[in-house]
This record gives sequence, structure tokens and C-alpha cells, in this order.
Amino acid sequence: MYRKPSALFLLISLCLLASHPVHGREKKVVSLTPRTLVVRAPRPPVDSDLALLAPAGSQLAIWLDVRRIHDSPVNAMATSVINLNLPAGLPEKPLRRLLREAHELLVLSGCTPDGAPTSLTIIRGAFDGAQVLADFRPAGPENDTVVGTLTGIRLREFVAISPTPQTVAIGTPALVEQIPGLLESGATSLRRDPSFEDFSMKGAAGVLRLRTSDVPMDACIARTPFLKQWTWVHGVRSADAILHLADGALLESGFTLNNDNDASTGRNVLTKELRAILSNPLLRMFNIGWVGKRIRFAADGPQLTIRAEFRNKDITILSNLIEPLLEIQRIIASQ
Repeated sequence: MYRKPSALFLLISLCLLASHPVHGREKKVVSLTPRTLVVRAPRPPVDSDLALLAPAGSQLAIWLDVRRIHDSPVNAMATSVINLNLPAGLPEKPLRRLLREAHELLVLSGCTPDGAPTSLTIIRGAFDGAQVLADFRPAGPENDTVVGTLTGIRLREFVAISPTPQTVAIGTPALVEQIPGLLESGATSLRRDPSFEDFSMKGAAGVLRLRTSDVPMDACIARTPFLKQWTWVHGVRSADAILHLADGALLESGFTLNNDNDASTGRNVLTKELRAILSNPLLRMFNIGWVGKRIRFAADGPQLTIRAEFRNKDITILSNLIEPLLEIQRIIASQ
């Protein structure tokens, strides 16, 4: 069997040939100039950075380290926030399995040029993306779709695809349809968006960033599940938030509004809403008035800051109440 000569054998052969006299010719000395061997590092998989799978142009991005959150007392509350950004009516058992096996999650919200809201949730984890789609697929061939070179499924007004074996992307067609281009031709991704190019978790459990254009927040962004409950957000131009998990949970966020008056209004609205929630007769029976002491709102010029700090035992109490609190919220909303 032929064996490819080793690099060492080839090097020795060259040296011998260089020093051996050739009949009928003068002996020639060949100088072998040392060359530096450049070893290129293997290219990391594209899904190692979810921002490379996310299209540029969104105004709001939320990135969560789901594994760290799973191991913390805030898991129940974070899961409720995640569910707000996924299509309603997904099969419960596959959804629970997907979130249990998730490693990280990136949520985007934005607007189309004609003002329609867009959203996209990308999840990476220890699952088979194709199997996740099969578990979520509604019955009927009309729910199958093709997005570029990828096969996907329709989930009401959303589309779901598996861009890589360990990722699933669910969102409005306007965003999902751009993902194959990111995989195939290096089209502009969130990572190359000047407003988000340095956006990362930086060791935190979660980060949020909001960037608007030269005008205040578009009305369609204000209607996203995360923000639609706050009327003052229409005056927001930018925001950043970071969630730390250690001996408890610390959420620090800062908002830049149009002017000083808008920031003061935002602080007053949030303070009033928190007091109203905690004084609701249905909630007072849970004896959670102490929550108001853990959250602080402050306004300084056009800047509005929110700081929420909870100890582990506080989070455990709130986590046990999350389901009844959500049910009460639904009752209040229906009145």
C-alpha cells in the first residue's frame, strides 16, 4: 500500500539532494531559507455567536444565558418572559423540553419600512433543531414552507426554521427570510450593525439594548410584548439593561428619553404603576409589599434609571407566586 511520505522524510531528502554532486556539473549549494508555518485556527461554528444569525436593522435585542437562569431562582419568572415572545398555542410538552435544553436565547423586535412590527427569537441548545420543528409542526401540508434553502413550518403569523442543527429561529417572515442569506453570503447581521456590534452578555446572565433612529421610539416597537404595557416608552431613544445573578439578582437599566420632562414622567408613571400593583386587593393577600423597597426609579436630566435588587429568598417567594400572579393579572385585564 502506498503511503504518503512524511514531512520529515521530504525535508531530509531535500537536504541530501542539495549537497550531492551531480555528474557533469559543478557542485551547487542550495540554501534552504526557513519559512514560518502558519496554522489557521478552525473557524468557529456560525451559531457560536447568535448575533451572526440575526439580521441587522432591529431596534430591540434581548440576550439571555438560559443555562445560568435555569440554575437560579429567577428561572420561573424568566420563562414567563420568554413565553411572551413565542407564538401562542405551541404544544406544551415540546415547548417545555425546548426551554429545558436551551443554552442561550436572542430576541429581536423591530419594524418593517411600512411600520409593521417584526419579531424574531433564536434559541441555541442541546437539541436537534429538525426534531423541534417536527414536534411543533401543525397538521396539514399547508403549514410547510421553504425559506431560502431551508425547510420550515408556519405557526400562524410566524415562521420557524432550523438554521443550524442546534438552533431554532421563530419569528415574523420579514426577519426569518433573511437568515439563509446570513448563512450563505455573509449578508449584514446584527453583529455588523453599528448599534449592536459590541452587544454581548459579557459574563452577565442577560442583556437588553434598545436603539432607535433620529426620531423617538416607533409606535410598533412600543406594541411589542415586552414594552406595550408602558405608555411612556414612546419618548425613549435608547436603553441598555444588564442582569447579574450571584447571591441574588441585580437588574440595572438606563433609558435615554427626549428630554428632562419625559424622563421625570417615566419615573412618575413607573412609581405610580408599581404602587398600584402592590396595593391591589387581590395582591395584598400575598403580602409582597416589600417588593417596592427592592426597586428604585430615578431621573437625572433625560436619563431614567431602574435598579432592582433581590436576595435569593425574595426570588424564591416571587417564583412560587408567579403562576397565581399571572392568573390574577389576566383577571384584572379582563375586567
